Amino acid sequence: MGKLAQRLSFVNFGEVCRNCPVNCCKRFYAVLLEEEESEFDGKASIVKTRLGRLKTLGGPRGRTCPFLLENGFCGVYDRRPFDCRLWPVMVYYDFEREEFIIVLDMECPAAAEGRIPKEMLNRMIQTAREAILDGSLKKEWVKKYTLSPWPKNYQILERVKPPS
Repeated sequence: MGKLAQRLSFVNFGEVCRNCPVNCCKRFYAVLLEEEESEFDGKASIVKTRLGRLKTLGGPRGRTCPFLLENGFCGVYDRRPFDCRLWPVMVYYDFEREEFIIVLDMECPAAAEGRIPKEMLNRMIQTAREAILDGSLKKEWVKKYTLSPWPKNYQILERVKPPS
């Protein structure tokens, strides 16, 4: 598991997602950080953006994660990548304002219905902010992530100026 994913070890959506009629892991895909790519080598797909390629678990147009089990659970939950741990919080790049935006993906029923515990959500936002400010969440990766095909139905939680 990558260092950034370890920062989110407190995130557990077991109770939040239990009995949810939507399995987000079937609808979306996870973008791997460079530090995670070798761990999932051979299982990753490629998504192309105008700034370069990203490795993903699953992909657009219905490619589900290779670790999604038949019962709808994650086969690598304890070592899932950063993007899986952070979601439905996401970090995008605002190309016009040249800053990061931390958003809540409203495609997630728990997010849309306000069922994510505030304390956990706040810690997730804080972890994302710290990763931006200390430079561990690389601007180049976030830019490509932003350009990958997502529904872009989100609520802006916070804006963060990148470190100089």
